[in-house]
Amino acid sequence: MKKRLLISSVIMLFATLVSCTLFCPRHTVALPILMYHDICPDDTQPGLYSVTESKFRSDMEYLASNGYVALTAEDLITCHVSSRLPSKKAVMITFDDGYLSNITLGEPILSEMGLKATVSVVGIWVENGNTYMTVQDAKEAQSRGIIDIQCHTYNLHLGDKSLLDANPPYGCGIARREGETKREYRARLREDLTKAKALLSEIGSDMALVAFPYGIYDRWAGKVLDDFGVEVTLKTKNSICEYTGANRGLVRLSIFNNTDLADILP
Repeated sequence: MKKRLLISSVIMLFATLVSCTLFCPRHTVALPILMYHDICPDDTQPGLYSVTESKFRSDMEYLASNGYVALTAEDLITCHVSSRLPSKKAVMITFDDGYLSNITLGEPILSEMGLKATVSVVGIWVENGNTYMTVQDAKEAQSRGIIDIQCHTYNLHLGDKSLLDANPPYGCGIARREGETKREYRARLREDLTKAKALLSEIGSDMALVAFPYGIYDRWAGKVLDDFGVEVTLKTKNSICEYTGANRGLVRLSIFNNTDLADILP
């Protein structure tokens, strides 16, 4: 009799676990990850991937006045480690490439609104300066704590853009090249990220996040990212990220000068 009860109890427990696995809703929270590039003065015509200073200010005012909290890579890692989802009013503000305007025009607005942003830089562009922040610019910004400097690869933001729609897209961003073996691919990516990590170390930042050029990810990259301790990766899908606590392959929303945040944010 006791044996039958024990068997029955085990069966019921198993059924309950299966039921939860199959039918319990997965806990998520909407996490808008906004993707900007350059900020230009108001008397300048913005390019396709630029926003004006007044547009950026308007966006940040909207976030601040509506109670949004801006997260960094460190915050996402904390969420993952503690198995807790962020606030329903969480947002992530990101910039790609490392334009100097992110510091000169963007940082003062972020500071005024009590917000933080992640700037993923292309290492070789930062080392060359010009319209991009210099290593010293990035180092000073990192020390102020408003902007977190992260990785957009050292020198893989290149390639044939006409191949973006190829299946798979060869030779662009971190996509593998045609005919490239897994060993060759990983060696090439490892060489690039070694340089990127060294640069970020000089700037005073740990390489916790990689924003993939063109939003392209290759499954062969996973082990290399693991080896470098990269915990957060960003893609592009032009949709709001449904955040589960997993930090790889998070999707972002491209923000243009005519984008109205009120139309797209929850």
